[in-house]
Amino acid sequence: MWLNYGTVYHTSQRIGVKEISVLSDRHGHLQPVTEGLLHCSGQERVVVNALTFDVEDWYQPSNLDPMIGYHRWDDCESRLAPSVDRILSILREHHVKATFFVLGWNAERFPEVVHKIQQDGHEIGTHGYRHALVYDQTPSEFARDMERAIAVLERLTGQAPAGHRAASFSITERSWWALGVLQELGIRYDSSIFPIRHHRYGMPHSERLPHTIAVNGGYIHEFPISTVRVGRKNVPFSGGGYFRLLPYVCIAAGIRWLNRRQQPAIVYLHPWEFDPHQPRLPMSRLRAWRCYGGLHHTEKKLRALLRRFRFAPAYDVLMHYLGQSSSQSRSVLAGAGGLIESEVNPHDV
Repeated sequence: MWLNYGTVYHTSQRIGVKEISVLSDRHGHLQPVTEGLLHCSGQERVVVNALTFDVEDWYQPSNLDPMIGYHRWDDCESRLAPSVDRILSILREHHVKATFFVLGWNAERFPEVVHKIQQDGHEIGTHGYRHALVYDQTPSEFARDMERAIAVLERLTGQAPAGHRAASFSITERSWWALGVLQELGIRYDSSIFPIRHHRYGMPHSERLPHTIAVNGGYIHEFPISTVRVGRKNVPFSGGGYFRLLPYVCIAAGIRWLNRRQQPAIVYLHPWEFDPHQPRLPMSRLRAWRCYGGLHHTEKKLRALLRRFRFAPAYDVLMHYLGQSSSQSRSVLAGAGGLIESEVNPHDV
């Protein structure tokens, strides 16, 4: 499904938005843009951003592994279904479609959650099966985990997922090989590369914007996690703990900074971040702040973003951006001598 845009006409003065529509609904329904008044000069097109959710329960984030590992998940009371229901209700209210990267373990145990997401017309991607960090696995272990995750979603939805997001953005320089595994398994795009420096993830020198990567004689698209450039550093703002802990004005400013450059942002959240009454595990004050801080404000911030900006599923936004940025998108080939540029048409991948 391609995104079709009407044109927004601007002068140097503040004026209203006219004749804008976005084809983000997979059923082909046009949805009006309610951006309100915009500041710009010349002619621009409204930028549609990607809204994504990593479908994890409260006990499944990587930073809780030392306390509740995968082997103990079955002992925990799930709070996933009501949290996903809450998100779906918010999206229906705002007429927005999104992408849900679903853990295979959750899909297997809660198929009704997957069915509700699909029935509402959202994109379903894979988040792996058991939320294992990619760089802690061998290529064969990762391939088996992905095959299992893909098979579960294909059985429930009737189609293989196009997109993938690794647990805790764990495709890094140490696990760059994972992109080749994904491409071989039929995944068309990945959204796991975070162009920042972090103790658990990150590739600070990676391409910041959506691009196409050549692997195994084929290609896979990459939609990196959004950052803004401040000096010589990439600064995150658009999801997870950054979203919960930063003031709304900083998140909106980050999206606006990208959109003014005709670049889409990608927002990522988790169902447990909409559940302020979830169980709290004992931990240091700093760690608790990072894990649970801002939970009471997640929904309010998301609603504010949905009123202010336009959103659609990641795959739609990605393919539109790659298609409009140039007729022949830049491809990055990882080789022994560094990064080699080549040409590839995104529609052929």
